[in-house]
Amino acid sequence: MAGVPRTFIANCTVGGRVMCADNKRSHTVKKLADFDGVSLYPSAMKRLGELGGYLMGAPKVWTKDTDLSKVDGYFLKIMVNSLGKRYKFPVTRVKDDKGGCHWTNDLVDQEIFVDRFTLEDLVKHSKITYTILQGYYFNEGRNPKIDETISTLFSERLRIKKADPNNPMQLIIKLMMNSSYGKTGLKPIDCDVKYVSPNKKTNFIQNHFNHIKCGTDMPNGQSRIELYKEIDTHYNRQQCACEILSMSKVIMNEVMCLAEDIGADIEYTDTDSMHIDFDKVDGLADAFRVKYGRELVGKQLGQFHVDFDDLAKDGGEVWAKESYFLGKKTYIDELTDEKGNKGYHIRMKGIPGKCIAAKVKAEYNDDPLLLYKDLYEGKPVKFDLKSGGNCCFKTGKDHYISTVETMTRTVCFPLVLKETHTNKRKHEEDEIFEVAEADEECSEEEEK
Repeated sequence: MAGVPRTFIANCTVGGRVMCADNKRSHTVKKLADFDGVSLYPSAMKRLGELGGYLMGAPKVWTKDTDLSKVDGYFLKIMVNSLGKRYKFPVTRVKDDKGGCHWTNDLVDQEIFVDRFTLEDLVKHSKITYTILQGYYFNEGRNPKIDETISTLFSERLRIKKADPNNPMQLIIKLMMNSSYGKTGLKPIDCDVKYVSPNKKTNFIQNHFNHIKCGTDMPNGQSRIELYKEIDTHYNRQQCACEILSMSKVIMNEVMCLAEDIGADIEYTDTDSMHIDFDKVDGLADAFRVKYGRELVGKQLGQFHVDFDDLAKDGGEVWAKESYFLGKKTYIDELTDEKGNKGYHIRMKGIPGKCIAAKVKAEYNDDPLLLYKDLYEGKPVKFDLKSGGNCCFKTGKDHYISTVETMTRTVCFPLVLKETHTNKRKHEEDEIFEVAEADEECSEEEEK
């Protein structure tokens, strides 16, 4: 599809949920497990296939006479009238004025875009009431082929990994499965690049002058010319991409909402995983079996497993004994196992692991928890992005590659409150505040 329907459905498309509990930083010495979903997007495609598969046919415009219970799928803009239950990890998000995603329970009087599965989850878990404002629906059936296809690929990957874990073919199949989702939601390509020889340059400019964005002379004499590309004919399968993402969150919501209902604390989530109370996993699996009639823990599509890969283990259990969760994709776990081995699971958006290790060694006595403690307390920490053997390169439009001599980034989580654009209420600022200090070699984009 293309045009207005594609753009409307793109507004209903929501990426992975990445957040701390209640959108607040935390420090815990609780025993935590990293509870991962098995191949979340392939699992979502398989579940979608079991429910009928991908939507077929053209979208129709919703009217007040449309009975949505009798159609195959729909994409709507709604007004939320009430919300009956709040969760530490809300079911959906709203966008602020800058396009940022804010996962929030403050949905009342908000206009949000939803598809069938997101709306069903909002009603099921958050107990919302709503008014439909506008939308599209599909009523020409579904294609279930994706169930067979993704199951075959997943089984083949398991067979190859079991025979030889180092066989790169299993990684290729993994990419094929994930690309089966990614291909459906390609963004418009608004720029076209042409390389023109010197003897054709003048004619090319005369013929395309009203489409030229910019040009660069190459070392070999050719010219690299960027042209504006029309996007009104951009086609993709946005309805498939939207439902895959929504189904992936249905899978996560089943686990996370149930965990909260039974008192199994979750501290952090990143798309397909969660940091959850280690001792409550078995109880969660029992409750899940009772409620949904399926096994939660396992290695098959749609299941979850406890897994920390950062500490070498001999088949024993590994857990986090102390953790700092600062914001999206910025946290640390101190790991241990049954034999008392020690390790770390470290993430910091925008800062390479080598630079973190160098900073810890130079200023924190080889204890990364002290670094995250400073950040947790709101102290700014400056990182040299060329430390620890890390390299920074700059590639120009003339294809010359040069090294950046100096580049630093300061990370800070201020202990201040700010007013959000979406609901005009006070929330703790948990986003990374980054300042890049660079020499004149860096572009304006790199400095930002």
